[in-house]
Amino acid sequence: MECQPLAVLDSLAYFLGIDWYEIQWDRERKVRCILTAFALHCLRATSAGMLIALTAIYGGAAVSEWFDYGGEPYHFRLEVKSGGEIDIVKLMEQVDALKRTTAVQDESYVVAPSVLRFLSKTRGYQWR
Repeated sequence: MECQPLAVLDSLAYFLGIDWYEIQWDRERKVRCILTAFALHCLRATSAGMLIALTAIYGGAAVSEWFDYGGEPYHFRLEVKSGGEIDIVKLMEQVDALKRTTAVQDESYVVAPSVLRFLSKTRGYQWR
């Protein structure tokens, strides 16, 4: 897979239905997302699936369910760690595509050298 042209990777991601895939990503990130697509198919709309996908995209993530931190039922917290830039708006679009429809995101913590865009304060976003 690592030796395939970028156009083939993009076509494969489209064929596999990877909603959160971005054409402008580097080769390494594209390959990681494609390789996790098969496992993710079985775990779609679960916290484990969200963790696998966000780790493939950004390099590190943690998902805390409501019962882990004493929150309201069906709520979750998210922490994303990246060595590069993170676009918060894109991150939230990816989370919305990955999470269960009835799940509610309480907070997001972003650990990155720079954050490109910041969404409104209606959700609890912080970066470190």
